[in-house]
Amino acid sequence: QDKEEAKALLEKSGWADTNGDGTLEKDGKDLEISILVGQSWSPREIKIVQACQSQLQDVGFKVTINQVESAAFSEIEKAGEFDIIMRTGYFVWGPYPHHVKIHFSKNYASHYNNPEYDELIMKSESVSDNEKPEIYKEIQQMILDDLPAFYIVHEEKIVATRSNVHGYEISAEDPWLELKGITIDK
Repeated sequence: QDKEEAKALLEKSGWADTNGDGTLEKDGKDLEISILVGQSWSPREIKIVQACQSQLQDVGFKVTINQVESAAFSEIEKAGEFDIIMRTGYFVWGPYPHHVKIHFSKNYASHYNNPEYDELIMKSESVSDNEKPEIYKEIQQMILDDLPAFYIVHEEKIVATRSNVHGYEISAEDPWLELKGITIDK
């Protein structure tokens, strides 16, 4: 986070606080954005959104948080009618990164459309496991370069079991608790 650099870039782009209210303006319009979040977000998740709001306000944005119920959230997301959307819980089951669900143009969850990206995703599903890491590196670099989304929080999953619990396995591919195959000694 470099506030001074952000302010300099905005100023270079023609944004200035001409009336001293803390919000940048250009051509008579405020630098205003809205952050869309779901109604079901927890207080902890809302604090993350509020921190983002505060950081954007610190460099001159006027930021509103638009918290809507699930059906409205889905419709707004599908239509692409948002400035910033905060999402949680993107998971894809299988041996490939979660990028497939979010950025693959056929799924269109992020409104990202890059045929080269789609081609790499398809290629990654048809090559040997030894070839996949190189393709995934290309995919990740493309996401970093194009920035259709960025990830601000990654929670670690901590699991503990007692010594009499057997067969429990945690996997990066499946973060949910799977009870099949678990036994407990009495």
